[in-house]
Amino acid sequence: MRVGLLVCDHVRDELLPIAGDYPDMFAALFGGAVELCSYDVVSGELPASVAECDAWITTGSAASVYDPEPWIRRLGSFVVDVIGAQRPFVGICFGMQLMAQALGGEVAKAPQGWQVGVSHVTWTGPRPPWASPIPTDLKLLSSHRDQVVALPTRAEVLAGSPHCPVAVIAVGDHAIGFQGHPEFTAPYVAALCEGRRDRIGGDVVDIAIRSLDEATDASAVAAAIMAFIDAPG
Repeated sequence: MRVGLLVCDHVRDELLPIAGDYPDMFAALFGGAVELCSYDVVSGELPASVAECDAWITTGSAASVYDPEPWIRRLGSFVVDVIGAQRPFVGICFGMQLMAQALGGEVAKAPQGWQVGVSHVTWTGPRPPWASPIPTDLKLLSSHRDQVVALPTRAEVLAGSPHCPVAVIAVGDHAIGFQGHPEFTAPYVAALCEGRRDRIGGDVVDIAIRSLDEATDASAVAAAIMAFIDAPG
């Protein structure tokens, strides 16, 4: 299974020793179960065809999907092509938001502010076969302020919370998105929060860092993603 990783950001140099860059994090998440082929889309690299890989994953980013950057517009068009071709697509954080926007939904800064640390969301939607490893109370590391505020056509919310009503979505049978980060590690999120303390707010960061003692369901989400991209059809 050849999975294209559409890399939408890079870890700051001083944080690289913690868990590496995005391709390293996703490689660790999947433990060699797939062949990851990385594309540095934030630097302008895009695949020539959706057929280059069997499935596609779009990473998180410090950018916002509504930023007027040419690479974001081009990536959005590519994601639409992937979904139109019925290649399995998985959007993570920014990647989920980009999918929603590219298909006609809306993304905005959440009035409730940042969500950082370990987030709890409740699975309320249908549970297709690929989702069986995911618990009803899903815990993932998070770091975002933007959220999907209007769904595109055919999108369905599978999980959410009062703070983040749209936390897991499916668009038809070939595209899913997670607002949380299964690939992140607790030490990385701690360092990321500390580096953004002035932007996020000290009290919010302190609560987030205390939450990092909780175990997450990252391995269950990794198994679910694998089942999703392996599903026939």
